[in-house]
Amino acid sequence: HVIQVGYLEQAAYLRSHGSQPKSYSQAQPGDLLFWGGTGNEYHVGIYLGNGQMIDSATYGTVTGIRGVWGDPQAYTVNF
Repeated sequence: HVIQVGYLEQAAYLRSHGSQPKSYSQAQPGDLLFWGGTGNEYHVGIYLGNGQMIDSATYGTVTGIRGVWGDPQAYTVNF
């Protein structure tokens, strides 16, 4: 089963479980990158390192490795 969760819910979950946003310059491989600022997130990717991430550019497109663009906030995922 695939559960689709909105970006706001993903970021809120991370914040409620102790992950604080940090700047992209502090991102580590495996961190989630969010665009849109706290409470207004509209896009997410998984940081790979070296300026690369995994994401789907738009709904319906193939997920792939792309360069990080803009100025996302990074969250460390702790499970």
